Amino acid sequence: MTPLPPHAPRSIRDLRPRRLWYLVAALIAVLGATAGVALFALALSGAIRDVKLPDQVFRPGEPVTTQVSAATDKIIWIDARTPSARAACDVSALDGGEARLENVGMDMSYSAGEANWRGLYRLNALRDGRYQVICQGDTARLALGDPPRIGGLAGKLGFGLGALFGLPCLGLVAGGVLGLVVAMRRRARRRELPV
Repeated sequence: MTPLPPHAPRSIRDLRPRRLWYLVAALIAVLGATAGVALFALALSGAIRDVKLPDQVFRPGEPVTTQVSAATDKIIWIDARTPSARAACDVSALDGGEARLENVGMDMSYSAGEANWRGLYRLNALRDGRYQVICQGDTARLALGDPPRIGGLAGKLGFGLGALFGLPCLGLVAGGVLGLVVAMRRRARRRELPV
């Protein structure tokens, strides 16, 4: 009988790599899926925070004051639960600033609580300052607030969806490759066992 080479396994228990590596491969796949779901939830919560509700609700004929910087805008929202809801608004500077009201220019609407808010005007400040807005019309409620941050919302949702699908796939591929390598090496070493 010829002696076994020093690197050859002497019994089935000496096979390398050990079966423990199958567990490591499965753990990589599970961690990839878990990380993908967790990052998606985190991105979704950040995107929800980007949708700002109007912060000042008021009625027609009631003046409302707000601080606006030149780099940002405010949106005047109208509660559009009634189809004929309209309002005409004016803005005046309280401390020497300058601003103008512009039509929103696109359909900007969402529902929150009991209101169906639709963007009516954009308050565009040319200089930082405090401004007073007063509206007249046939609606029950108006509101003043920040515009939605669409770019941040889309970016966070895109990142979240990428993580939701990408990380589990990456984990499955990495775990699958590791499991395949372990199986192939164990099979090759098994052939070296004495019969």
